[in-house]
Order: sequence, then C-alpha cells, then structure tokens
Amino acid sequence: MSKIADYLVIGDIHLHDKFPGYLDHQVETIKSIVENNDNHTDIVFLGDVFHKRCPTPKELLATQELFQYLSLNANHKIHVIMGNHDAQFKADDGTTSLSLFEEEDRVIIHNHPFISNKGTSFIPHYENEDTIIANLAKCKNNS
Repeated sequence: MSKIADYLVIGDIHLHDKFPGYLDHQVETIKSIVENNDNHTDIVFLGDVFHKRCPTPKELLATQELFQYLSLNANHKIHVIMGNHDAQFKADDGTTSLSLFEEEDRVIIHNHPFISNKGTSFIPHYENEDTIIANLAKCKNNS
C-alpha cells in the first residue's frame, strides 16, 4: 500500500494577463496538475501567486476562480505562503491582496510561518533580515 502524501506543493505560479489567453492557460494547467496528482490532502502554494505586487482585476478574479475550484470542487484545503510578489509593499506588515481569498478552513493565507502537522516549516517572504532569522529560530524551536 502506498503512503498518501500530506501536501502537493506548488511554487511561484506568477499569474499574469500580459498575453491573451495566458492567464486562462495558467489556471487550467494548475487545475490539471492537481487533478493528476490527487494523492494529497492539502495544497501549498509557496508564494508569488501573482507576477507583480498590484495584480490586475482579471488576475484577482482568476485567482479567486482557481482557489474556489481547488477548495470546493476538488475538495482540498489550500495554504498560501506569502511571497515577495504577493505583498502589497516592501514591508513585513503582511498586507497582501491574497487576503481577499481567505476562507476559514478552506483557503488559508500565511504571512507568518506555518508548521504542518508533520513538522514541515513554511516561511513567507520577509524583507528584513532580522525578521527572517527570528522566524527561522521559531521554526527550529517547534520541530
């Protein structure tokens, strides 16, 4: 019997609508990846969901559609670790457009370290080196 993985980890999807049809293709590709790797319980996006700090309305709507599909239709919990392109500003205040998509127990946006039930640490992007070091220390103490 094969062991079921806890997470499907997807990094740096950089959703953008610079070229006609490209954004739709990105969303469909991610859906296909999830459908073809359905041996996990949760999905973790490792930051940089957006290509730039201020996503367009079309990019926001595509993100909403993707997260709704994955959490409702495919029945997965979504964890999004904030990347530097997801932050609204070059600050460590956690302000991000991703917060628009947060849904209790379905889509969780992490702008602070997230430690999985197996002890894997996921750390969001921080600009300040002292903040990075402090959060690495917290993860080490929790393992």
